[in-house]
Amino acid sequence: MIKAGIAASIFILSSFLIQIELVYLFPYTGLGRIITIPLAILLTVGIAAFYFFGVLTNKTLKSYPVLTAIPTFFLVCFINLQIYTQEYRPSVVSQIKNYIQVYFNYNEIVFEDIYIPRSNPDYQYQEGYLPRYVAALHKFQDQIPYDSTYSIYLEKDRNITYVSGYNPILTSKNEIKEKLKTGAERIFYELLETKF
Repeated sequence: MIKAGIAASIFILSSFLIQIELVYLFPYTGLGRIITIPLAILLTVGIAAFYFFGVLTNKTLKSYPVLTAIPTFFLVCFINLQIYTQEYRPSVVSQIKNYIQVYFNYNEIVFEDIYIPRSNPDYQYQEGYLPRYVAALHKFQDQIPYDSTYSIYLEKDRNITYVSGYNPILTSKNEIKEKLKTGAERIFYELLETKF
């Protein structure tokens, strides 16, 4: 009974931690965050309660509480990832898959990938485009012009005034990682720095 209670508590705590991490890594949720985060946590509480009472009442589950806790934990993680919404980017699972594919196909990244196609306003919807862009920034960081003519995400080409004082112009390769917009992009860049 104590093991089941601990496991159920771990499920609920992990749901909170997953949601916090997802907000950092994939912040572009729009208003969907208001619905999906509480929904994911509520579903996790339901799964944890189902698991807890199942272990208390079912002889088979009572005999192997840890063995049933492992797939239940993966179910909680899967539900939290699937429910988390993105406003204008692909789903979180698709983005993770795209980062993995770009990582393993790093040698296929070409210099042209550092230029965002501003003629296509839906570039952020395209599967795998932003991971390729981040990989290109890393791979060709010594070839990017740091003379105030190149800006991250080519933001300079758009007339945007940032209230926060954010300046998209790159003046050195040391600024690339800090000017990436999402936690996922920054972590992917760091991963590329350690690998390549």
